[in-house]
Amino acid sequence: MSTPLYSFFVHANTCLDYDRPRRDSSKTNADAGSSTRNSARHHEDAPQLLTPPSTFFPTTHFERSASRQNNAVAGSSTAGNSARRPQVPAHKDLTTHFEEDPSSLIPRWVSQATKWLRSVSTEPDWVALTDAWLALEVAFRYDMLTPLDMTCRPALISKWIHDGRAYTREMPVPNPAALPLFSRSLRMYWMTISPAWRGSSWPLQQVRTRTRPRDWETVAHTGPNGMWLVLLGLSWWFVAAPTSAPLRELIQDVTWALDMMTPSDD
Repeated sequence: MSTPLYSFFVHANTCLDYDRPRRDSSKTNADAGSSTRNSARHHEDAPQLLTPPSTFFPTTHFERSASRQNNAVAGSSTAGNSARRPQVPAHKDLTTHFEEDPSSLIPRWVSQATKWLRSVSTEPDWVALTDAWLALEVAFRYDMLTPLDMTCRPALISKWIHDGRAYTREMPVPNPAALPLFSRSLRMYWMTISPAWRGSSWPLQQVRTRTRPRDWETVAHTGPNGMWLVLLGLSWWFVAAPTSAPLRELIQDVTWALDMMTPSDD
């Protein structure tokens, strides 16, 4: 047990430097080499569940209709079912209401991640964060495989990944002694991967006008190695200290960023 604890502190201390220049995450990932990326992607893919879990899907009137149509033609070929896949709804169409849907439109890991996030809290700020993340996943059809920069990712999150991504078992919520270091490392991680134009000190800059997609290239990553991992860390912090003011500030900032980076018809 001493070795992982030691490595956790060493890893965290090397990243908790607020004065160092921000890394270019997209360039770092690009220079890593195709073999390294493929190996890391294979290692960090979410495990396939033995039985399909219940899935959550926004229940707008369009999506209900599309789901019924797909069920009516369940005997069609796989290609035909793929062609009838419902269009991605705009962010403004997402609601906080989800129903169980046995369809295969949503990856299994998204269902498990959503269940965990919904179980953390029903407070408006937390629900808004969860919905904003889910809107990003829906907008990109859960297809992006490029991970967020991993250089300063909190060691506890990396350990959860390497231990097999236990979505349905007890989460490794930091204890009171470990929480200060974990919370600082999580905020520093968010600051490190955020676009350079947002600044290098907390709180990060928030613009009033709509930004362009390329302005968010360092954080607009979906999939099991994308923004979900930031929310995972926030969920552990929330369970450990739900009234923490720094936590609430970070939740607000991440929610705002998710809203800004998600494509919109507006």
